[in-house]
Amino acid sequence: MKTIKELKNKILLFQIYLFSSFNFLSIADENFSNKIIERAKNSVVTIEVKSSLSANLDQIPQWSGTGSVLCKTKGIILTNAHVSGRAIIGKHDIVFQNGSRADAKLIYYDPWLDFAFLKVDPKEIPKEVKEISFSKKNPFSNQPIMIIGNNEGKSFSVHTGNVSNLYDLTGQMPQHCIKLSLNAKGGSSGSPVFDVKGNVIALNFAASQTFALAIHPEYIRYTMKSILKDKIPKRRHIGILTGLYSLSDAIKYRNLPKEKLKKYMKLFPKSNANAIIIKTILKNSPSYNKLKNGDIIWSANGKIIGPNLIDLDMMMNKSDKTKIHLEIIRDGKILEFDIGLYDLEKNKITTMISFNKQVIFKMDDLWSNRTGAPSGTITATGNMLKGFYFKILAINLIPMNSLDDVIKIIPALVKEKYFFADIYSYSPYFINNFSGSFTISPMELKQDLYYDSLDDPKQYVFNSKTYEWDKEIIK
Repeated sequence: MKTIKELKNKILLFQIYLFSSFNFLSIADENFSNKIIERAKNSVVTIEVKSSLSANLDQIPQWSGTGSVLCKTKGIILTNAHVSGRAIIGKHDIVFQNGSRADAKLIYYDPWLDFAFLKVDPKEIPKEVKEISFSKKNPFSNQPIMIIGNNEGKSFSVHTGNVSNLYDLTGQMPQHCIKLSLNAKGGSSGSPVFDVKGNVIALNFAASQTFALAIHPEYIRYTMKSILKDKIPKRRHIGILTGLYSLSDAIKYRNLPKEKLKKYMKLFPKSNANAIIIKTILKNSPSYNKLKNGDIIWSANGKIIGPNLIDLDMMMNKSDKTKIHLEIIRDGKILEFDIGLYDLEKNKITTMISFNKQVIFKMDDLWSNRTGAPSGTITATGNMLKGFYFKILAINLIPMNSLDDVIKIIPALVKEKYFFADIYSYSPYFINNFSGSFTISPMELKQDLYYDSLDDPKQYVFNSKTYEWDKEIIK
């Protein structure tokens, strides 16, 4: 009898679980009408990318993600920069819900943040396709949301959830993110995040089985105003990478006065006492040798920033001045700095040299962050030092200070076939021997090289008018 009762109880508990789970999903789905879901589906596309040449150390040859139609009349598609690729020569295919396809060109990607815009011929867009519409309001806590993406390779899959955190700083370069509670794993990159009215409130870029991270909508609202006018947005920065840090810990470890925390919590009650802290400073940027890692950003141009990185970023973008005034907290004391602003667009990779199965280019800010080298440093991906981050110092003892220096020496290298390069590796070596393994710190190295490529050396320069890479054979 006892065994039968236990079995009945287990069945009853299982039925309650199924009912409650079904009820939860029903409540989530009830927020979104079939009309809203179908309209959203008709605005979403699948993006398939094939790369033939790229300034990326670990670029795979092909991948896919999600995007959405921002403007039918201009053929503008919104997606993530890691979906479109950044400095990439390849092919972008847009797949609409009805299965039709269109070729696309990458017209813009943000220098730091994970979003990009593609362009197709407007005539190739099916009539039933709908445009996304960005909400003028920012997300709020517990807001019901929906994404339609390419989750786990299943195109146009629908997932619902809610906004769980308004303050998150995540990404290869820091970006203000919204944390979502839902399953958006695998292929949901570039998915628009919809509210119950069908308006977009964020752009998904990373996910797991229980949560996702989406880019704050103000970044895209700001940028798309320029893109829709066929202009490049103004993107400026001071060269700092930031994160969030507990002010409670700052009181304990860094001499922050307790009254600062009290004032902060009155202004930002949902911040969990987290403030923006400097984690990395790009070498030779305007902040270099002025600000320090661990500085807490208190205010910018007289406004207390709180955990709102978006406010600081927009302040830098929209400022008509050449500097920004910062108040930072260092060892419990307020310090003031005027920091110069620089143009992020000027550090993009716009020229690539294909030579001897490697791609040579100047580092952008993302590469600068990976290596600690200044932007503009000459580097390469390929067989010169495969899998490592490095700087090309010289080839055959001739200094390589610019890409022009590389172009000038290539014809002689093709004739000689055998040559060597002086390089500075930023990556540690891991060496195994009979007594165990050990690490060699970054250092200068000499690399013997042999020219054995069947392809002619080429220079590729991005054409901002045609959105294509102009090719020239190096002779």
